[in-house]
Amino acid sequence: MTKLKNFLIATCLICLCVGLSACNNSESDSDISELSPADITEAFFSAFESSDYETMKSYCTESCIEDYFHGDNVFGMIWAKAVNIEKEPVVSEYQENKVFILVSVEMETAKTSALYPESETSFFVVLEEVEEDSFLIDGFVTGL
Repeated sequence: MTKLKNFLIATCLICLCVGLSACNNSESDSDISELSPADITEAFFSAFESSDYETMKSYCTESCIEDYFHGDNVFGMIWAKAVNIEKEPVVSEYQENKVFILVSVEMETAKTSALYPESETSFFVVLEEVEEDSFLIDGFVTGL
């Protein structure tokens, strides 16, 4: 009985350690708030390469999640690998609190996408300033 009890305790401790170390690998909200718009875009597409939609959502506003995340695709793409991410955001005088990052991607499009069956495209990632110097992705546009 003691061996079984010790085995169960050891198993629980191992599971706890693995779980905690996995949590340490994801960025917290405070870490995200310190990232530049280009860094947020890079982190978003790092997750998009493997269709990790849950991680991608941590870099997005609620509005973006509601408007662009559709079960098995985001903005018509099942996965997308960033080939180029412009480091300097474009600032529009007509849209307060928003900046735009131009991104070129290789992708797999959903059959329902207007881009289907294309495998490459470029578009702007729209980032909204949600707090002073803190941005989240709010959408995607093909032109300004």
